[in-house]
Amino acid sequence: FFKQLFTYLFNKIIYILLVLVCFKTSYAQQYNFKNYSVENGLPYIQIFAMYQDHQGYLWSGGYGGLSKFNGKFFKNYSPKNGLANHYVNAITQDKNSRIIVGTIEGLSIIHKNKIVNYIEKNGLTNKNINALCVSDDNSVWIGTNKGLCKLVNDSIYPESQFKTGKITCLLNTPFGLCIGTENGFYIKNKTTQLYITENGLSSNSVLSLAYSKSKNRIYIGTQNGLSVLNIETNQITNFHVSNGLLDEAVTAIVIDAVNNVWIGSKNGLVSFNDKEFSYYTIGQDNNSNNISTLLVDAEENLWIGTHNGLYKYRGKGFATFGRQEGLGSAFMYDITQDENKNLWVTTENNGAYKYEKGFFKNYSVKNGLPSNTVLCVLPLLDGSVWFGTAQGACTLRNNHITNLKLSNTFSQDKNINCFLLDTKKNIWMGGKNGLCKMTKKNGATLIEYFILPTTIKNYDVWSIKEDANGTIWVGTYLAGLYKLENNAFVSQDKNLDIEIESALDIDFDLDGVLYAATLNGVLQFNPQTNQSKLISEKDGLSSELVYSLKLTNDKKYIWAGTNQGINKIDVLKLKQNYFDITIFNKADGFNGVECNSHGIYEDDNNNIWFGTVNGLIKYSPTQFLTNQTPSQTNIASIKLGYEDTLLANGAVLAYDNNKITFYFDGICLTSPDKVLYSYKLEGFDKTWSPNTAINFAGYDNLPAGKYTFKVKSCNNEGVWNIEPVMFSFRIKAAFYKTWWFSTICILLFLLLVYGIFKYRLTQLQKKQKEDFDKKVKISKSELKALRAQMNPHFVFNSLNSIQHYILNNKGEEAVKYLSKFAKLIRNILNNSEKPTVTINEDLDSIKLYLELEQMRFDNKFEYTISIDKSIDADYDEIPPMIIQPYLENAILHGINPKEENGKIEVSINLVNSFIKIIIKDDGIGREKSKASQTSIHKQRHQSLGMKITEERVKILNSIQQSHLNVNIIDLYNESNIGIGTQVEVFIPYVK
Repeated sequence: FFKQLFTYLFNKIIYILLVLVCFKTSYAQQYNFKNYSVENGLPYIQIFAMYQDHQGYLWSGGYGGLSKFNGKFFKNYSPKNGLANHYVNAITQDKNSRIIVGTIEGLSIIHKNKIVNYIEKNGLTNKNINALCVSDDNSVWIGTNKGLCKLVNDSIYPESQFKTGKITCLLNTPFGLCIGTENGFYIKNKTTQLYITENGLSSNSVLSLAYSKSKNRIYIGTQNGLSVLNIETNQITNFHVSNGLLDEAVTAIVIDAVNNVWIGSKNGLVSFNDKEFSYYTIGQDNNSNNISTLLVDAEENLWIGTHNGLYKYRGKGFATFGRQEGLGSAFMYDITQDENKNLWVTTENNGAYKYEKGFFKNYSVKNGLPSNTVLCVLPLLDGSVWFGTAQGACTLRNNHITNLKLSNTFSQDKNINCFLLDTKKNIWMGGKNGLCKMTKKNGATLIEYFILPTTIKNYDVWSIKEDANGTIWVGTYLAGLYKLENNAFVSQDKNLDIEIESALDIDFDLDGVLYAATLNGVLQFNPQTNQSKLISEKDGLSSELVYSLKLTNDKKYIWAGTNQGINKIDVLKLKQNYFDITIFNKADGFNGVECNSHGIYEDDNNNIWFGTVNGLIKYSPTQFLTNQTPSQTNIASIKLGYEDTLLANGAVLAYDNNKITFYFDGICLTSPDKVLYSYKLEGFDKTWSPNTAINFAGYDNLPAGKYTFKVKSCNNEGVWNIEPVMFSFRIKAAFYKTWWFSTICILLFLLLVYGIFKYRLTQLQKKQKEDFDKKVKISKSELKALRAQMNPHFVFNSLNSIQHYILNNKGEEAVKYLSKFAKLIRNILNNSEKPTVTINEDLDSIKLYLELEQMRFDNKFEYTISIDKSIDADYDEIPPMIIQPYLENAILHGINPKEENGKIEVSINLVNSFIKIIIKDDGIGREKSKASQTSIHKQRHQSLGMKITEERVKILNSIQQSHLNVNIIDLYNESNIGIGTQVEVFIPYVK
């Protein structure tokens, strides 16, 4: 009992001492632990399990559900989404990409956004699951409060050898399944089940496991220390608080890429290299140091699951020194080293600090400084240290501070901003409205004052630098850049291509090129060629407000401190007009963010120190982990229109589902804000998109066709994926754009064309037939008209008249009559061949006909023919053989039956758009003529002439689309007795 009590008390004392040592160590410096908690989207602060899946997403579980992290955002799962319970103890993933989650109420399997749960009735020995592990054959081992189970495909089988007892942790190794329980440690394989407790395990209660392949060792965290099992020798080495552990209970173990063993406990984080332990304080509160689980991701980041959320640790590249580490003020200015390698730091409100052997010593007003705002510091080889403050300059020698007395016109009780010890051992001081040079000669100190040639009032000298030729350069705030020539300072405005008003820090490279921190970027100025340019945000600088600048000791890089982090610029590439700029900010561990003037210094070990508004930051290049692991690019989701959808690769979409948006993740957990994307939709985009931080791409109104969306990303170091992620799909053509629809349309069109053609052909044939029939009719009517004009009675009577003249020895009349008759017959025959003739041509035939009828009827009638002056009888045309039938009718049936002689009047006028022909006789009229006609021959003759003419008019109107019209008017006297007939023929007038 006393031995156990002594051991217990001894361990506790050792623990307290280690905590004190740990506190002292953390007092010296604080590494960057990036915290993710409820404010960042986590639904819980107590983390019990972590896992990084095949796509790079970080899964975490705790008292509040499950979360999937892409580096920027958390996607949370709870019982509302189907999770078995909100208390998650274990997470893993099988080879089928299914996420397996162990809760206190059963097992949940997440696959393709669906959750399937398993409980005791599905084969679990107990619903409270503590550990999960995937074996090489893709079986999932499940550790519960009451034994071990195995998930094969979709079925769960209890493990007969472990039916009872609480399984606390599981680990798959090349030599078998390692099982941690409350009652010991086991290795299970096909041939052996090894029980290790008897071999000297520090405690039977196993809490965590880890395996080192390179060392072939298993690290076993127990309730009472760390046990290390050497697989080759089967020997166990135990470590306790007395050996360097921070806590006896080892709750989590993980091994990184360089074989450091990280150990988590309820009291903090420890790293172990098999020889010694290193201690890390994650946060200042107890919950931040209460660790439940650890994980090293694919980019070598250490993730720490605590009772205050997730923490990410990238290594010792950046360490922060602030108030908690012994610096009274977080606002830092100048940084330098003395000849004993002690670091000197100046602050805004807490004086100056000397950093020696891991501790800060403060010098302030209490020690004699004229002001607690110290802007610059200059250690000398004689052991003295000069300070420039807001109230003048002073020196520290043998821990005694002496104020310097300077000219009232320069800096008495005014700020001293900068120092320079030149190669001639002169000390330069710059401050408000000027600078001075202090030279020791014959034991005396000579002070020379310089006022810069500028019209700017209230400028400040912020930087004094000597180049390789021994020339002094001065940079100011508001008054620009100056060079000392012939003991006078000359403005460089005329030599600069760029107008600058401030140069807060100056430095030179090996070629004598000057670099200056300005409020418009980094100035590059070659004094030999007077060539200058500004490096700005468009060239990759994090900000153009540059407050501090320093070249590395080897002059290969420029460090530029801005209000938005620090920038590392490659000098050689810059001279080749190529901008290689690396930005460091909070995501990289640089917690200071905004830098201050003169706040950059490189020590003899090539560590870079930065003075910032948030403390002193140390950058160790050898400790900084560069990330050469490419980001893992995933297509996170796809939207069709405005709806999220699950699409399989090669999906076929309807023609109206042609608005598609792709959302993608480039998983770079080291620095997710620096991830860039480039994408291309093959079949639509001709080239890859410019590099962008936007993680989605949308396409509207895509035409039908085959497409392949490709996307790639780069990590924070600019390392791009070798192969892009691809998603192929096809948009079907609209039914009216398909080949079969087009074929049907073409066939229908051809059928329609054929139908129209056939219909048109039929119509043309019909019209041709009608036209032919009409032409036949007109020909027949013309023939009839011709026959009417040359009717047998007329010919017979004409020949009788000729015979009568001959028999009565009237040869002259016979010849005259015969001549007119022959001419009339010739005219009739000639005109019958034409559709129209001129009015004069028709009137010639009419006159011959009337003259012959006068001779035949012994001048029974007389006639007159009149033509309106508006008619050109030699040009205007009318159909032939229209007038003659009406003249014949007037002679035979109107005038001939009349006892007295008669008269026929023919007049041709132009009325509106018609040629109006009037045939007027003073015969007996149509009624009396009808009454006197008893001869059948006369009736036929009369009706034949009139009918033929009417048929001709109708046919001509139909063929020529004309409006020929004939009106017959009976004339009466006052006693209503017929006194003749008037025929009006209307013929369309064509100009």
